[in-house]
Amino acid sequence: MNSRHRPKAERSVRVGALALVVAACCASAAMAATSHSAKNSTTADSTAGLSPQVSLPGASGAQPSAAPDAAAGPIQDAGTSSSLGAGAERGGVALVSASATFTLPSFSCASASDKEWLLPGIWVFTSGGSLVDQVDVNFNCNSGVKLQQGVICINGGTCNQSLHPNPGDVIEAVYVQTASSASGELIDRTEGTSAAATGPLTTGTAVLEGDMGPSVFGVTQVPTFVSVPFSIATINGFYVADWGPTRLNLQTGSVVQIAAGAAKTTSFKTTWKHN
Repeated sequence: MNSRHRPKAERSVRVGALALVVAACCASAAMAATSHSAKNSTTADSTAGLSPQVSLPGASGAQPSAAPDAAAGPIQDAGTSSSLGAGAERGGVALVSASATFTLPSFSCASASDKEWLLPGIWVFTSGGSLVDQVDVNFNCNSGVKLQQGVICINGGTCNQSLHPNPGDVIEAVYVQTASSASGELIDRTEGTSAAATGPLTTGTAVLEGDMGPSVFGVTQVPTFVSVPFSIATINGFYVADWGPTRLNLQTGSVVQIAAGAAKTTSFKTTWKHN
């Protein structure tokens, strides 16, 4: 029998408690949180406030499902090159929660006169390809100046940019949708710090867990790094591999910039190839 896997009980406790965490964090984060309103991508130093329209790798008219179907399973294709990003992408989800833990790499700027963005985390889209929510870290080079910042933006709610992690920090990203709201949280397990944001219910049915492609924000380069290991990656409490996600490699133009390994239960790795 093809059984589905769920992560350990403490993961469900973390996801279930996020609404309480958000409530507790909102007061302390109020000074750092800003309205999630659109801004000009050509002048932006981070993804906060940007809501691009993207091309998802596979659109489906089927009713979104809350659990993996029997045809999904852990066997995935060899990888699809896309400007969307590098990692594991799954559409057609009746989304309740998503989570991923990743270790931030050391990174360097290849040029002092351009923008180079590395964007690991959880990215939520509508079935039509609109980015609605993000729970991620921006490790960016802007004209040679490094930005190390957590970005949690909920469409129609707020953007929280108060977390400033360092290379080597272990980050846990958690996203939850309820019947009336959407919430995101970043926990820096190394530093013992966290940040959260919340907003109204969104209509996200597609999830990318991995490195978002910066070209959708008008940035065509990525900084130099080695790899970003992801673990404990789940969607609706099921192992990400059980969903049979599309394995994406980030390609901008004709160049593959970041490659992704296949998801093994909850783990996968993205690896730098080219700026």
